[in-house]
Amino acid sequence: MTNLNMEQLSELMRELRGDISRDSEQSLGKIEARITKNINDHTDEKFNIMQGEIDSIKKISSDHSKKILELEKHIRCRNIIFFAVEEGEKSYEELESKITQIIKTEMATEFNKRELEMVRRMGKKTENKIRPIVTTFTTYGKKIAILKNKHHLKEKTIYVKEDFPQEILETRKKLQVQLQKERNEGKVAFLRYDKLIVKEPSNQENIEKDQGKHIYKNSKKRELETTPPNQIGSQYTSKDLPSPKYQAAAKKTKIRKNHTQRGQLHMTKYLQNHSDTPAYNTALSSDEHGE
Repeated sequence: MTNLNMEQLSELMRELRGDISRDSEQSLGKIEARITKNINDHTDEKFNIMQGEIDSIKKISSDHSKKILELEKHIRCRNIIFFAVEEGEKSYEELESKITQIIKTEMATEFNKRELEMVRRMGKKTENKIRPIVTTFTTYGKKIAILKNKHHLKEKTIYVKEDFPQEILETRKKLQVQLQKERNEGKVAFLRYDKLIVKEPSNQENIEKDQGKHIYKNSKKRELETTPPNQIGSQYTSKDLPSPKYQAAAKKTKIRKNHTQRGQLHMTKYLQNHSDTPAYNTALSSDEHGE
């Protein structure tokens, strides 16, 4: 009996251990799921916050880049870069004089040394390499005036270019292929800052045709303005003719007068045929002729 009870007790303990083990596993599973969910939710929240901060930083960086680009454009807007100008100057004054001489002599442009704000060589001095000269003028108008005369340098080794920020230079470089393509097709194409401008070529023949059409249309208009055939020989000119409203009113008055005269004529005939009073008939007749 005691052995049986011990066996039953052992079985009961095993069942209890199994139940406890299953409950523990389920509890641990639920706890693990809750922990995982909390971690994921927390991670998502943190990720969204971080993503928002990253987007904000990107926008600020983009705005700063635009402002820096605008500032660079403003700084460089009065600059011209001279290339292939032989080095050898020993002072800043000599470099100024060299640029002044090129502008006045080689480019045939009126220029005073006081219109120079600053000149400098770009980069470090190296052998067998001529450094470009960045030239800043006191006014934007003087820079434009000098660039208009750069065609005087076509037969010379010296040439000039505008001073653009690096970002604009890269954009212009990418547009060179399309620029050449448009020019090969006979179109007028050029770069304006970071934009490609394309214009259709002017055709003199088409212009002459258009002008001919314009003259033809004008002659037609003049023909329409001449005196109509039914007014040839009239004493009125086009300016003296009555207005259309006046002509319409006069026509209505004439029609009413004709109707009145016909009515009076019919009445007179009726009275003459049916009345024996000659004096009355005579009075009516005299009124009619007086009319």
